[in-house]
Amino acid sequence: MRKVLTIMFLLLVSFAEAQEYRPMLTDGKEWHCFRRVALSDVDWDPNGEWTYTIKVVGDSLINGVAYKKMCREYTQDVPSGESRCTYFAAIEKDRKVYSYHEEGDVLYLDFSLHEGDCVTGNPEFVVTNEETFEAKNRQYRRLVLNGYVWVEGIGCRNAFEIIPEMGIELAPPYILEDYMVECYDNGELIFTKDDFYNTTTGIENVTAEDQKNADVYSISGVKIAKPEKGMYIQNKRKYIAH
Repeated sequence: MRKVLTIMFLLLVSFAEAQEYRPMLTDGKEWHCFRRVALSDVDWDPNGEWTYTIKVVGDSLINGVAYKKMCREYTQDVPSGESRCTYFAAIEKDRKVYSYHEEGDVLYLDFSLHEGDCVTGNPEFVVTNEETFEAKNRQYRRLVLNGYVWVEGIGCRNAFEIIPEMGIELAPPYILEDYMVECYDNGELIFTKDDFYNTTTGIENVTAEDQKNADVYSISGVKIAKPEKGMYIQNKRKYIAH
């Protein structure tokens, strides 16, 4: 009985973790990014390659509202005309991430959306897929919309971009790459750029090795003689029997 209760508890924790909202702007969060510009002929965006970090470095009270203080810092070379370190304020509320602006906060990411929803002000950008997946032994919620990928608690491949990147339209042969390489939480690597497209869901197909010498339980935690068609539990892991 104790074993059954333990497994049921693990299931509840797993499901709660998958469903609970993962905030993005938490103390100790850090994004390592890379930027490359080529074939540019404008002074405000010089050619070159740079690495930089974006960090949550504290709190900031603006007009009586608590924001997170963010630091964007180049780690090696600095583009011409820019400062090595710049600061901005961001806030996360109602599952949305904003950057402070005196004329009104700018929306970066909206994790309150679900499959079929449109991005506010951008009806051409629709959430085409909403799913849960696993990266570095953590469960995440992912939204896919018109080629963009947003991951709850992490951000997008461009870390902090106005959604969906409504900046200047670049004319060929201008080349711009700007993306998050890794994300850390209090020094622990929790996500990389490759994880945005991770297909691991935490539910695996059954193998012969997994079936050896282990009790089998239904999804409700009841011990059964053998796997039935559908989802079941073995070795504290979820499987699907076909």
